[in-house]
Amino acid sequence: MINPQNMKKIVLFILMMLPVAVCGQENGKSFMEESLEKLKGLQPAQQQIFLDVIENSKIDTLGLCYTLPNGEIVEAFFEQQESISTFWESIFRYNQVKEICNVPFGSSYEEAKRLLTDKFGDYDYLNSTKDHLLFKNKKYAGMDFNAIHFLFQSDGENSYFNAAIFCIYCKSKSEAIRQKEWMHKRLSERYSVFVNMDGDGEYLSMGGLPPVATEANFGFGVRIDVIDYGENGKTLGCPFGVRIFYGPYDYVKEEF
Repeated sequence: MINPQNMKKIVLFILMMLPVAVCGQENGKSFMEESLEKLKGLQPAQQQIFLDVIENSKIDTLGLCYTLPNGEIVEAFFEQQESISTFWESIFRYNQVKEICNVPFGSSYEEAKRLLTDKFGDYDYLNSTKDHLLFKNKKYAGMDFNAIHFLFQSDGENSYFNAAIFCIYCKSKSEAIRQKEWMHKRLSERYSVFVNMDGDGEYLSMGGLPPVATEANFGFGVRIDVIDYGENGKTLGCPFGVRIFYGPYDYVKEEF
């Protein structure tokens, strides 16, 4: 369901594209029709990426181009119908979360544990289980994390790496918010869209697309949040924290 604010942006895009369509270029109109057709039924995460692309693309009578955060340029040409599908597929594929710490999501418990212990060393044996590996006080991507959790899903025979949580403990809520803002900036450099999802823009950010379809988190693949640990804060020595949360992604389909 497209919310009214997003619909306004889409209408503005159509109006912006009309000069292209009326310059004898029926293909410009075809691009609009196909792009808007693709928008129907998309999850909010994909809609946000769509809107980001149309707002930040360079458009002329031949087509449009969009620069991904990594500097790569993707293009669509109105006279080449197949390039339209390739354009959107490339953008959605770029924004898909595929792995973290060089461990592909969907990996088995055994394979993930091997890769992670090679990278980080020993995990916390006392607080880990067959579906949860915990590493404490590790550095990743230049950041010091107090705890990194790797979670797994099982169908009874096979296991799947389906979530990761990176935690930094903070002495105050304001410190947690500052850390969250910095993480938001870092992930904005990786994904085409990383958006604040709450009213104040302080406590929750989301972006990227999951490796498998999900209804959770508006269809986004990654979220950052500020957490109040409550009574657990006394044990941790810090009452607040900030988390980067990948997943959980649903690899096991359970039906009645």
